[in-house]
Amino acid sequence: MAHVRTLKQMEFWFYFPMSEDDEKGLAANHLEALPFLRKAIERARDLGRAVEVKNFPECLLAEHGALLRNDQPQLYIDPDFWLEFERNGFHQCVYREVCPSKQCLGLNTAYIKKFGWQASHLYPVANS
Repeated sequence: MAHVRTLKQMEFWFYFPMSEDDEKGLAANHLEALPFLRKAIERARDLGRAVEVKNFPECLLAEHGALLRNDQPQLYIDPDFWLEFERNGFHQCVYREVCPSKQCLGLNTAYIKKFGWQASHLYPVANS
């Protein structure tokens, strides 16, 4: 366990399938995962670790919203990859037109098909 004590940063990534469906059943329901994510964030911060969250709606993170980091370094990938990647259908949210978030990827098509829009739990963030 000594190697765990030397960690400097924790990153919590939420899986998204590279298609319109979660055929492998690996996508987690954000609402069910949220209490566990909050607890993990708080525990990591209590231990002095930097924290980043990926692929999760910023508004659901509430006071931890600033921890959302979906930036990517410039990628040099075969252009055919992006055709497949677009099948994810990111940036879907009932508040997309009014939410100022620059980090949030919203929901994707597979998530919406599996868990629905969950619109009553989402909201535009105050500032991003």
